[in-house]
Amino acid sequence: MIRVIKACLRTHKAALWVGIAAIIVVVALLMSKKTPKTLENHENIITVTAMTVSRQEYAPYLELLGIVRSVEESQLSIPVAAFVQRVLVKAGQTVTKGQLLLEFDSAQIKYQLVAQNAEVKRLEAEILTEELRAHHESQEFRAEKALLVLKEKEYSREKRLLKQRASSQAGLDRSQEKVVSQKIKVGKLEFKVKNYKFRLQALTERLNAAKAKQAELADDLQRLEVRAPFNAIVSERWVATGERVSAGAKLLSLYDKERMEIVAKLPERYDALFQAALAKKEKIVATVKKSLHSEFNLERISAQIHSGEVGQRVYFASKRDTTNLIQNEHVHLEVILPKVLAIAVPAAAVYRQDNIYLVDKNNRLVLTKVERLGQWKSNQGQRYLLVNAAGISDDSHILTQHLPNARQGLKVKMIL
Repeated sequence: MIRVIKACLRTHKAALWVGIAAIIVVVALLMSKKTPKTLENHENIITVTAMTVSRQEYAPYLELLGIVRSVEESQLSIPVAAFVQRVLVKAGQTVTKGQLLLEFDSAQIKYQLVAQNAEVKRLEAEILTEELRAHHESQEFRAEKALLVLKEKEYSREKRLLKQRASSQAGLDRSQEKVVSQKIKVGKLEFKVKNYKFRLQALTERLNAAKAKQAELADDLQRLEVRAPFNAIVSERWVATGERVSAGAKLLSLYDKERMEIVAKLPERYDALFQAALAKKEKIVATVKKSLHSEFNLERISAQIHSGEVGQRVYFASKRDTTNLIQNEHVHLEVILPKVLAIAVPAAAVYRQDNIYLVDKNNRLVLTKVERLGQWKSNQGQRYLLVNAAGISDDSHILTQHLPNARQGLKVKMIL
């Protein structure tokens, strides 16, 4: 009995220890488990710099890349094939109007001109002969026509005599034959007289064509001496002495050093502004830092958009000496535009060429499209972009720094 009781106690003691161990494990697990925190929606607010809108009148400037070109450029050639006899100039040489530049062998043209002169004289003589022939035929026609009248009268008389039995039928027939023969002769002469003006017209046209060819050969002979069409600089030379050149081939390239201008491609968004300034005769000045005389005035705008280009070409000229400029030289222009009412913002404030971000009353970004009016430089040398838009009021705030993650509705904290 005692043994049984001891065995039961040992069994219950083991179960008790197992229960206690289980309780300890459960408590430990409950203590080690973290209490979940309540997640709150929290929006990240970015601190940014901004400015208050203040419209003022600015004289904007526009940076353009221009190329120096001469108003007068010429590529010289000759209308016939010939051999170069003398080359009197080199590339880079200054020449004056009328100065002899090239000479060509003229022997062949001279031979052709002599032959053509003979052809002209032959046709002139032929026309004189035709006029004399026509005068003779006209006189002969009048005489033969008068003779026809006489023969017709004779025929009538023979008819009366035959009726009076004073003549024979044979006499009447002979008289009638004479009348018919004379009519044929008069008809032929009449055709020649009437055809004279057509023959003369054909000869005159041949003479005119011959004279035109004669004048062409005389001009070609003169053109074999190539002279400068204006005061210029020889920019390129493509021929040498003894070389045979074909008709129309390039010989020399010249440009007028005294009439230089600057050509630039205008961005399309400024077309209307430049056209309006020209229409109102407002002055638009371009500054070229490299030039000794740096100011060039807008003179004209091209009437077409050239193939492969965007926007029109604008031309700037100076009334001062421009001989220090070099043909085809690329220059940087700062074009001063007429004053406009605008907002000056730093370049970092502009997104995607023509957008800015306003900061609304709830400190959220609002994407706004603007019109770019050019650039402006302060007295301290700081550069700003000039923009404007009808929907921007003077008490608005503009984001002035560039945020890579800027987007519509982003909440920010402004530092003015």
